[in-house]
Amino acid sequence: MNSISNSKPYLVLFLNLSGILLLAISNINVAKASSTVNECILQEMKSGSDEVTLGQIRRICKNEESINRKQKHSPGVVEKKFQSDDQNILRPNTLMSHMPNYFLAAVHNTSGFNNKHFREIFNDPSIDLDDTESQFQLSVKFPVAVNLSDEKIDIFAAYSNRSFWQVYNLSLIHI
Repeated sequence: MNSISNSKPYLVLFLNLSGILLLAISNINVAKASSTVNECILQEMKSGSDEVTLGQIRRICKNEESINRKQKHSPGVVEKKFQSDDQNILRPNTLMSHMPNYFLAAVHNTSGFNNKHFREIFNDPSIDLDDTESQFQLSVKFPVAVNLSDEKIDIFAAYSNRSFWQVYNLSLIHI
């Protein structure tokens, strides 16, 4: 108990210093934002019309700042995919993911299967497919022609294979 009470002042000091650091960081960000708004206000005052009030200029500049902040967003999934393709496209023997690649050990199919086709193909009327099976998908692409014009047009060759395996269906095992 003595060691806990002795460490309390250090904990309080640490929390206070952390709070001061966070406050300083937030003030720096606020200062950057207000500096941008102030620059905008000065620019609008120099080039704007005489009929515009200072309050209107402030609103204009704050709206521009909020629009600029919204535009500085992190890239989405599609943008990240294009960035990854751009980075890898010129590497020799590049194979890139085209559609999602996955392996599912057990999948339950709730809509059922049409056994008729399998019975005809294997000429076995006793074939009955299970609703539980394994699945995997392999999907790759590689560049065939890169940067065909100024519009950055690329041509890819792609292959996708989705497989369904009745690995849990013991009635299909023929020894």
